[in-house]
Amino acid sequence: MSSPFASWLGTNYCPSDEEILDIRTLLIEPKSRLKRLDDKIADLQKTIDSLTEEHASVRSFVDAHGALLSPVRRLPLDIIQEIFVACLPTHRNCVMSAVEAPLLLGRICSAWRAISLSTPRLWARLHIVEPGYHPAAGVSPSGVLPSSVILEEKVAQRVDAMKTWLSRSGVCPISISLEGVHEAFMMTAAGTFAPSSTHIFLQALISFSSRWQHITMSFVWSLETLDTLFKLTETNVPILSKLHIAQHPEGAPASRPWPSFALFHAPALSNLAFTGSQVDLLELPIQWTNITALSLNGTGVEVPSLDFVIVLEILSKCPQIQTCRFELPYPEDLPLSLDMTVIELAHLRSLDIIGWLDGITDILRRLLVPALRDLGLKGTMSALDPTLPSHFAAFLARSQRLESLSISTQIFEKTSLLELLHNLPATVTRLCLLNDRHMHEIFDDDALAVLTPSPSPGSLSADTSLKDVSCPTLQELKIFGSAFPTDEALVCFITARMEAEPPGSRTLTQVEIQFSRAMEFDIRPRIQPFLDRGLSLRTTYLRPRTIEMFSPWHGLAVNEQVRSGV
Repeated sequence: MSSPFASWLGTNYCPSDEEILDIRTLLIEPKSRLKRLDDKIADLQKTIDSLTEEHASVRSFVDAHGALLSPVRRLPLDIIQEIFVACLPTHRNCVMSAVEAPLLLGRICSAWRAISLSTPRLWARLHIVEPGYHPAAGVSPSGVLPSSVILEEKVAQRVDAMKTWLSRSGVCPISISLEGVHEAFMMTAAGTFAPSSTHIFLQALISFSSRWQHITMSFVWSLETLDTLFKLTETNVPILSKLHIAQHPEGAPASRPWPSFALFHAPALSNLAFTGSQVDLLELPIQWTNITALSLNGTGVEVPSLDFVIVLEILSKCPQIQTCRFELPYPEDLPLSLDMTVIELAHLRSLDIIGWLDGITDILRRLLVPALRDLGLKGTMSALDPTLPSHFAAFLARSQRLESLSISTQIFEKTSLLELLHNLPATVTRLCLLNDRHMHEIFDDDALAVLTPSPSPGSLSADTSLKDVSCPTLQELKIFGSAFPTDEALVCFITARMEAEPPGSRTLTQVEIQFSRAMEFDIRPRIQPFLDRGLSLRTTYLRPRTIEMFSPWHGLAVNEQVRSGV
């Protein structure tokens, strides 16, 4: 549409009185036309609304009948049950929550509810939490403590729910994890202290003990809880194969007849984990010859109950052991061991020792583990052991099937670490180096150079070879808590490794480093061709705080400063 005022449209021009009259005259016909268009649109909208309503009615009719044709309605019952079982979490037991299976499955329709309630395998795993104080939960949002009456009601409700749940499991072997409160007494709203109710849960669980297969329990070892567990005999737990017990430090037990603790004498018990103190593990009636998986944690307790002498004695009693993990506390008095007897563990595939590693030399020199695949030494020492490097080298020489090594670098001097890297078995494919950034840094560019291929001797090109480099089949390298290597050294390592790969091979596949320093430069553009070939790279840098003296951000939270790019 043409207009004599086109040049003034979209400007701040103020028309004169005569121009205002002209504009009003000009708009008479367009406004009339606009009214006709609005009326036409309204008529069409009524037609559309009518058609939309009719469409919704027909769609509802079609969808309702189409649902009858859904293939899932024709699935056999056993297939639906298998699908339901596949919905369960695989890495833990099921929680009493309607947001996940199996409770969620019963809220879809009455048919699915009937199927879920009649499928025992859905109810054969359960995680139980005793109402009360749990450190991970913090305080209640309102800050109000529960009354003793409310606490008792919650306990009764949860015990009833637990019984109902497990009663649906039929005759299936059951897996249970019980998370008890972390204190023997809990303060209530009235200022009184309510005792732990863990023993009430245990008493209810004992009625299902003949079907216990995997049991994990974490609670305060009060007299009531121990009295309840001591009532069990080995005939009460005929299929118990996995037993994990964690004793909270609060409320340590009095002296008990540990040799008669029959729960630990279960005939099928092969997987054992124990955390706690004040208990001599060797007094427990454990059938060590049956143990294939063992995890013992003696840290975080006032009275250490685990040291390397006990570790060696326990290992000597476990000829069938395949995986073991020990967390050692600070040694108050390091015992002197003159025993040189070699302990051969022909089936041991994984050994993980964590915590205070004083005395680790004796473990390394006495163990013969020809089938070892995974080794972890993660922790620190009160003082470096000058004999450790030689004993560790001898241990590695006896472990020629080793595939994975995780080690804390601060238990070595730099020269010893370099020698260790040079002498790693050629079978190592996964290497993880841990460093406490508050201690001395010994893993640097020199150490990474040991793992970096060099140009082939006599070659006129820059081609590298994996023939003479340490860990020629290395696939994964992880470094945590170190300021080194430099970004340039890391680029050289990745480039040399990837270019030295024979065509079609898969050697270096993953590099993960958590630096305790700032980024020097972005290495990704320089290694992009290798990332395109499938190399996984994950680097984390410590972001420096550079708040200037006259910064306008002083006084704000650190996270606000970082978010604002200061």
